[in-house]
Amino acid sequence: MMFLGGSYFPMNPPGFMRPVVTAIPLSHLNDALREVANYGGGFGDIGIHWLVLLAWAAAGFIASSVLFRWQQRPPDASAEPVPDQRP
Repeated sequence: MMFLGGSYFPMNPPGFMRPVVTAIPLSHLNDALREVANYGGGFGDIGIHWLVLLAWAAAGFIASSVLFRWQQRPPDASAEPVPDQRP
């Protein structure tokens, strides 16, 4: 992801890889940082990059909220039962 996202050098991918490279959140972060550091860009210049990063964060939060659950494992038949530690 570091190479495709342009962390070390600006990436100019071939046509078939361009959708993959532009979908990586690291490429948007690198482009936004490069715009601010090298060209003195403001929020208006990097707004689309922030929107993409926020969309990735929201999608990750929603996916983790839906897919991840704290569940107690069933006790192992050979192990001694563990008392409940909740207050």
